[in-house]
Order: sequence, then C-alpha cells, then structure tokens
Amino acid sequence: MSQDEKFTIELDEKHQIIRQHIYGNLDEPLALEIVASSEALAQKLKNPEKAKILVYLDRVGMGTSRGRKALIENLKRQTLYKVAFLSGNPYMKVMETFVTIALGRDKLRLFTKETEAVRWLQE
Repeated sequence: MSQDEKFTIELDEKHQIIRQHIYGNLDEPLALEIVASSEALAQKLKNPEKAKILVYLDRVGMGTSRGRKALIENLKRQTLYKVAFLSGNPYMKVMETFVTIALGRDKLRLFTKETEAVRWLQE
C-alpha cells in the first residue's frame, strides 16, 4: 500500500467475495470511487447479482456525512446479498447499526474475526 492509497479492492475467487480495505477518512469522492470499483469487480463473480462484500475497517478514519450518505445511497441501488464489516474497534458497532437502519436490511453484520465473517458470507 502506498501512502496515497485510500483503498484497495480485490476479488477472492475461492470464496466469491469482494474484499474492500479502506484507509483513512471516508469522504464523498472516496465513497463513490469504492462503489464504482466494487460494481466493476462484481461483474467477475460467478453470481454478480448476489455480491458478497467483506469490508476491513480497522484503518478507516472518520467519515464525512456526505461520504456516508453517498455510500448508503449507492448501497441501496446495488444488488448486494451480504456485507460483513470486519473491525476490532467497538465504535464500529455504531456504524453497522447506522448502515443497517439506513438500508433497512438484515444482510449486514459486524465481525471481529475474519474467519467468522467469511463463514457468514458463505451461508
């Protein structure tokens, strides 16, 4: 990861999961860039209409309200099957609750262990 890099997105072909690593503060341009990159990568999944995403949050900073709103609005229009947030930070529970309420779904969950998150995504 370079100093200027704000996120990386990769396709885990074995598990058919999109893995998002976010570094630093989540503002609106970054949120939109992450969504666009994830949508493009989802087309490489065996079942792109049921994308499963694992979001690593341990190195994400504060998000702006416009960044959060852009992310939520774009998540609403995407065909996501499940989203697992991975973080050891207990304050991320607040973010998970906010996103779950905003999206009105039960397909989001916060995990502290990657193995548990991957297992849940594959259920």
